[in-house]
Formats: sequence, structure tokens, C-alpha cells
Amino acid sequence: MPDSLNQTWDLDVIFPGGSRSQAFTAFLAGLAGDIGEFARCLDETAVPQTEGEAAALVPVVERMQAITLKLREADSFTACLAAEHQADKEAVRLGGRVRSLYADFASQLTRFDELLTRLGPAVWSALLAAPELQPIAYPLQERRALAKEKLPPEQEALANALAVDGYHGWGELYNTAVSRIRIPFEEEGRISELSRGRRPTSCSVRSGACARGYSGNGRRPGPTRPISAPMRSTGWRVSGCSFTSTGAGTRC
Repeated sequence: MPDSLNQTWDLDVIFPGGSRSQAFTAFLAGLAGDIGEFARCLDETAVPQTEGEAAALVPVVERMQAITLKLREADSFTACLAAEHQADKEAVRLGGRVRSLYADFASQLTRFDELLTRLGPAVWSALLAAPELQPIAYPLQERRALAKEKLPPEQEALANALAVDGYHGWGELYNTAVSRIRIPFEEEGRISELSRGRRPTSCSVRSGACARGYSGNGRRPGPTRPISAPMRSTGWRVSGCSFTSTGAGTRC
């Protein structure tokens, strides 16, 4: 094992070019096509009536899994882009594109869930017994149980569409506002402006950097000034002699 690990990820090994990656643009276009194919697959799939017909749902489940994995990869990639360069507007736009795809897929998943609820006990047991689906039998059972508590598909689709600019939009507004916060931090006699997403893993006790904290007014921190309310309100706290963030952060 190396003595030290690189603390900065290399996103180019996933999709080269960052937020302007042509490979990622093609990946999203293919993902949109996959969701469209999944919708057409649901259109053409009738509710199995016999145990022998249950096998027809196996490709549908496998397609659902493949799309879910791709969406999670796209979501993680755009989240890491935004965390790496918080002023990157293209990364924000890509994140919005991924959330739109999530909403489209969620609407189709509602239709898929309804299909599961319409299976008879014998057909359902036959589906779970399929060798390809045995490793995910429990998640499928849980999904079917939760589906029975959902709204009608049309209303679920409306909720998913509104969530893009509502629920998720509010989260992005928060992230954008917080990304503009700059916190004066003194270490070894030098003051640097840190974003909320950056946090030094250690600071000098001798220089008193931790004790000085953040004044909240942009001026040089004083030697006895405590951590201020504005700093606490953004989710920052002092732990030992290092800054850590207690607010919502990026999942990378």
C-alpha cells in the first residue's frame, strides 16, 4: 500500500473532459434512449396469467436494473463535478439533466410497480424462483409491497415531474447559495478563502488557527473571536483541531 493516497479524484478516468465531456454527453443520450426502450417494453408486456408466462418479466427486471445503475453513475459523476468546481455552471446544468432523466424513469417505474402488484400469488412465486432473479428476490418483494401504498400511476407521474423543479430544485438552490460562501481561514500567518465544501484536515495549534475561527464579516479573525453564528448556521463546527461540516454534502 502506498505511503500516501491522492486526495483529489481523477474524474477523467470515468468520462474524460469534465463537464464538457463528449463521452458523458453520449452516455446521457444513450440513457435517455434506454428509458424510452423501457417504456416501450412496458407497453408491450402483458400481465402474466400463468406460471409459465412469468419468465417474460425477467428481461424487464434486468433492463430496469441496468438503467438504475447508469442513472446512479451519472448522478454521482455530476455531483462530483459540482463539488470539484462549485462555480461550474455546466456541471449544474448536467445535474439538472440527470434529475430530469430520473423523473422520466421514476414515472416508468410506477408503471412497472403496478404490473408487479397485478401478479397472482402463483405467478409472483414463479417469477421470484427464476434463477436470474433469486439474488434480488427480497428487493423485489419489498418493491411490490411498497407499490401497493402508492398513488395511481398518473398522479405518481405528476409528482415525479413536479419534483424536478420543486423538491430537487430547492436542494439545488441551497447548494448554489452555499457554494458562494467563502470562509476566511488563517494558517501559519496566511489567510485563505475557503468554500464550504473545502475543509482542512488539520490546523496549527501553535498559530491559534482553530481558536480564532471565523468572524463572519470578512475581516481578519481576532485572536479571541469564537466560531460565529453565521458559520454554525451553514453547518460548520470545530472538532478537535480540524474543521468538519455537519450539513448535507456531496455523495462521492
